[in-house]
Amino acid sequence: MPTIDRDGVSIHYEIHGAGNAAAPTMLLSHGYGATCRMWDGQVAAFADRYRVIVWDMRGHGKSGDPPDPAAYSQALTVGDMAALLDACEVERAIIGGLSLGGVMSLAFHLAHPERVRALMLFDTGPGFRNPEARRQWNERAAARADDLEARGLAALGGGAEARLGRHRSAVGLAGAARGMLAQHDGSLIESLPHISVPTFVLVGAEDKNFLAAADYMAGKIPGAQKVVIPGAGHAANLDQPEAFNRAVEGFLAGLPASDHDTLIALNRDYMRSVQDGDVRRFDEILAADFLCSNPDGSLVDRPGFLAQTARPVTISGLAIDDVRVRILGDVAIIHARTSYTTAEGERRNGRYTDVWARRSGVWLAVSAHVTR
Repeated sequence: MPTIDRDGVSIHYEIHGAGNAAAPTMLLSHGYGATCRMWDGQVAAFADRYRVIVWDMRGHGKSGDPPDPAAYSQALTVGDMAALLDACEVERAIIGGLSLGGVMSLAFHLAHPERVRALMLFDTGPGFRNPEARRQWNERAAARADDLEARGLAALGGGAEARLGRHRSAVGLAGAARGMLAQHDGSLIESLPHISVPTFVLVGAEDKNFLAAADYMAGKIPGAQKVVIPGAGHAANLDQPEAFNRAVEGFLAGLPASDHDTLIALNRDYMRSVQDGDVRRFDEILAADFLCSNPDGSLVDRPGFLAQTARPVTISGLAIDDVRVRILGDVAIIHARTSYTTAEGERRNGRYTDVWARRSGVWLAVSAHVTR
């Protein structure tokens, strides 16, 4: 399984559904004392339509468990999440997590809002605004760390999510309790009214410690959707997996098309129009200053490209794969590989790179470079 190195700390992750590079990506973060194994049911339910990234937080599961207490913090964990997206070549993702994973998802949005397409917050809370409440919480986290150091992994306990995974040592879990469970300010709870991405809050009806937190977040985050799962406790995805997955599916189905989705659709349109010689469609999606570098080395402008498109098409069976979309603000670059059959019946391959620009809110193709 792949890992990334974060200043000597190995971070274990898995990416499922990666064969569909055009699919939306979700990054799911587990709760304290659990591992990425708690998401197996969601991987099975969603990996056919989404790229699903799951991972083990530092100190947990197969990830590193450094003895240095300074190696555990909310900021480092957020950095791990950003590094995971970078490693998977993902610019924006649906960010979701349960319990501590939900806290880290909120922290990730606070640090990197431009990389969050939507938030999914499961059986979690935004922390405390009151300093005394934070002090009491931190005392409980420290006591948990002390117990782990005294009794080892036998002290972990926890619910169903914690029983699914194995950990390297109690040292890592103790470090995570002191450095990642601990709260130092009210920045997350203060950030709730400023969250502008679609947000889904879900809580188990029996998760008594987080019912009020779920109500609070749903009330403070503009436009947030909230679902309570009957018969579920703190690990709603394990207690009632079918109801959990239905609720998540309903939220995901209602998400507006992302820039990535729009560009993937435009890319398909572009290549279909090449195969079909669809001048009308190209007239709609090409910018006025469009330029195309052809395989023979010629450079044509928009009128020249439309004229060349109107000629009889000499290839058939045009197909694309290995599509990679990079979005850089109002500019996007699409790389892809092609395969096609020549008029002589020979199967060949090529590549292309297209550049798109958002102008007056509409994505238009401004450049194409084609090789065969």
